[in-house]
Amino acid sequence: MLRDNNVIGYIRVSTDEQQEGFSLPEQTARIENYCSAMGLNLVKVFTDTQTGSTINREGINQMKEYLNTGLPIKSLVVYKLDRLSRNLKNLLVFMEDELIPRNISLVSITEQFDSGSPIGKFFIQMLGSFSEYERNLIKERTHMGVMAKKEAGGYYGGVPSYCYQTDNAGNLSINHDEVITATLIWKRHKAGRSLSQIAEYLNCKGIKPRRGDKWFPQSIKNTLKIITAKGVELGIKQIKINK
Repeated sequence: MLRDNNVIGYIRVSTDEQQEGFSLPEQTARIENYCSAMGLNLVKVFTDTQTGSTINREGINQMKEYLNTGLPIKSLVVYKLDRLSRNLKNLLVFMEDELIPRNISLVSITEQFDSGSPIGKFFIQMLGSFSEYERNLIKERTHMGVMAKKEAGGYYGGVPSYCYQTDNAGNLSINHDEVITATLIWKRHKAGRSLSQIAEYLNCKGIKPRRGDKWFPQSIKNTLKIITAKGVELGIKQIKINK
């Protein structure tokens, strides 16, 4: 059978939709009639009986496996677009991931929609534009939230660098114990001690790093970088430590 004639169908119903004319037999009959009228060969119909709020459904997953076999399919036919997904973003992602790469169009009988037609392609482009706009809007809102919290002196995500800590409210403050350790590292470094010597000294003193049980040359090096960046703010050069 030529690719131009092969199509698959998808039907879905949830319990509360059985009384609304969306029954599985009704959807199947509509798809079969459409294919017969259009001269299409309906090779398989996939079925789900659950909510359309998620795209992760058994029938959808079976369809994906079927498409992965590489059989020539022209279109996926549904009674209505919301049978495939009630979420436009999920619908777009499904099309971008599963249909478009295989050059398979999506056909909705009720909406008279065919993603392979010029109007259908324009519709998909519009959906993509709205999706991109939404992603950018979320990123902008996230950035604004980060900057607002930063200006307010709050902690705005990630692991606090050495010498810093957060409280339960997410406010950033100085960890004085780590400042003392950082100062000790800085003073021994200025005295000409090597990274290995400093690490050995801290380990012998029983001073533990933030993670793990032992200091290593690389962790000493990383801490020195923080001291260089934050030293003036923390005032570590003025802290007196008993050696």
